[in-house]
Amino acid sequence: MAALESEMRFIKPEGEICEIEETELYEKLRQSGVKTVEYIRTRKISNNRQVLAWIEAKTTFANPQTRQSFDGEIDKIADKFAHSLEMFASVMMNKLPDSKSELEKFRQVYAEAQFQMIFIIKEHKKEWLMTVRDALHKKLKRLWKIWNLDPNKDILVLNEELAIKFQWVQDNVVL
Repeated sequence: MAALESEMRFIKPEGEICEIEETELYEKLRQSGVKTVEYIRTRKISNNRQVLAWIEAKTTFANPQTRQSFDGEIDKIADKFAHSLEMFASVMMNKLPDSKSELEKFRQVYAEAQFQMIFIIKEHKKEWLMTVRDALHKKLKRLWKIWNLDPNKDILVLNEELAIKFQWVQDNVVL
């Protein structure tokens, strides 16, 4: 199954995703200033290890040369990752009960799963990705320290080409 998000066809296998932006839980929290990523997806990686990936997507992103605009956009993305993870953890710890939450489907895997934060920018040159990644790493340092994430493996910034290569997005080329 694939769904269009930020002009890209994201691979969203049935039962492996939670479109967190569409949940009743998020609707309740949104008025409190809580922000969220597009969706959470689980998938198996090497050695049958489970990954829970928080996915955020944008068509374009601010130019790092326009420092104020760039920093503001990084802040917004970092907030989305942090708030989404905090909301998820609250549900998993039964602090924020929500029987209708699609987050519940991840209860069986979250304790053993590796967490990843993946930011995909459709129209971004490969050489620009490092600047966004470095700024996001810096902004999310508290998060990756608390959750024992490896920022170089678990906090990723990809363009559409790389997202296709790593099978987060489908190639839109018609053969």
